[in-house]
This record gives sequence, C-alpha cells and structure tokens, in this order.
Amino acid sequence: MTERPDRATVGSDSTRRTPREDDRTNMRVVSWNIQYGIEAELAATEIAERPEMRDFDLLLLQEMDEAGTAKIAERLGAGYAY
Repeated sequence: MTERPDRATVGSDSTRRTPREDDRTNMRVVSWNIQYGIEAELAATEIAERPEMRDFDLLLLQEMDEAGTAKIAERLGAGYAY
C-alpha cells in the first residue's frame, strides 16, 4: 500500500485545495439526475454555490449529454469523463 503525502491537493488545476482532515478517510460523492440535461446551467450554479455540494470529490450526473456535461465541468473548473 502506498502512503499518501502529507500535503496532497485535490481538484483540477484551477480548483486545487488542501484536503480537509476527513479527506483521508472519506470521499464526498454528489449524485444528481438532471432529467434529460434540462437546466444544466442552473444545476451547475446550484452545485457551485451550495456548500454541501461544491466540495465534492466525485460528481455523478445522470441523463446528461456530452455538451451539457462539458459545460458543467467548465463552470465548476473540473475535469470530466463522458
């Protein structure tokens, strides 16, 4: 097992942050069904502005097309896989 460095960072290049103390044992997963990709911009705003959602380690989006997924990733400064 590889040891984790003491001062690791998480997030994309534009959102790097020092991990919270509980990051070593917990992963924050946000999952959201955006129903046919409608209101993707509103969803991105909600995710970015709500504290309980914005510090995610993994964001799972359902019912999205690639263009909407890319917009949300760009808005949040995150990478994505589609």
